Parts: sequence; C-alpha cells; structure tokens
Amino acid sequence: MLWHPTIVKPYLTLLSECSNPDTLEGAAGALQNLAAGSWKWSVYIRAAVRKEKGLPILVELLRIDNDRVVCAVATALRNMALDIRNKELIGKYAMRDLVHRLPGGSNNNNTSSGGGGSTNSSILAGKTMSDDTITAICCALHEVITKNMENTKALRDAGGIEKLIGIARSKGDK
Repeated sequence: MLWHPTIVKPYLTLLSECSNPDTLEGAAGALQNLAAGSWKWSVYIRAAVRKEKGLPILVELLRIDNDRVVCAVATALRNMALDIRNKELIGKYAMRDLVHRLPGGSNNNNTSSGGGGSTNSSILAGKTMSDDTITAICCALHEVITKNMENTKALRDAGGIEKLIGIARSKGDK
C-alpha cells in the first residue's frame, strides 16, 4: 500500500488542508519520492496525482514563504513532469510561479535589501532562498521544457531565460 496510487489522495489532502511547514514538506517529499524514476508504480502515481487534481495544489505551495516546502514541491513537480501530460499542464499553469521564485530580474528583491518584496520573491521570511531550492526550481524548469517547445516558449515569455543567465553569471555558490 505504500506505493499504491490510492495513497495519493491522503497526501493531497494533507497538502491542501495543512499549514504546518514540516507536514507540508513531508507530504510533498513523499509524493516526490513516489513519482521518481521509471518504475511501474511511479507512472501510476504521477497519473493519480493528475487525476486527483494534485498539480494545482503543488503549484499553489510554490507561493508560500518556506524554503524547505518550496524545495520539496519544486522537486515533486519535476518528478511529476516525467509524465508527458503532467509536463504540458505544469508548463501551462506553473511556469510563471517557477520562474518567479528564481532570483534576479526586475520582479523580485534578491539583490537588494530595500523596497519590501512580494511573497512570491526569492526572499523567504527575510532571507535568501537556499541554493538547494534554487537548484530544485532549475531542475523542475529543465524537466518541464525538455522536448516541449510550448513550455520553452512559456519559459521565455515569463522572463526565465534572463533569470537563468543571471544565475549562471552570478558570483555566488549557485
């Protein structure tokens, strides 16, 4: 039962109804692990998440101000995108949220300390996102755009290319 597709619904219920960051991270991490790879059950899990309307729940969690939750959710979305239909849906409905979480560009405050910032910026709870979270978002973007021209155009249109170039040129550990 641990990897049977019926386990998806309780995890999605936790993700949609819980506010405890540790629980959210754990549930997203469990779905992340269940959806990883190409084994038979992970294929079923990815389809079950889509059929149970779990992708919008995961996308919404990208917007919260908790670095570990955003990291787990981004990695879960990357694994969900291994399914072609999920990849299309994530590219269509999550691209802007994924790109918005990246540091750099004109729509967030990652490089300055003044001016406030939105809850969607790459600054979480007064600190910069971890390299692990930025890497998880980049990996999710990579999976979503690989072999999908529409998603690649959506990345461009959301300003993602400029942000990725900025990350690549930054002098930090990223």
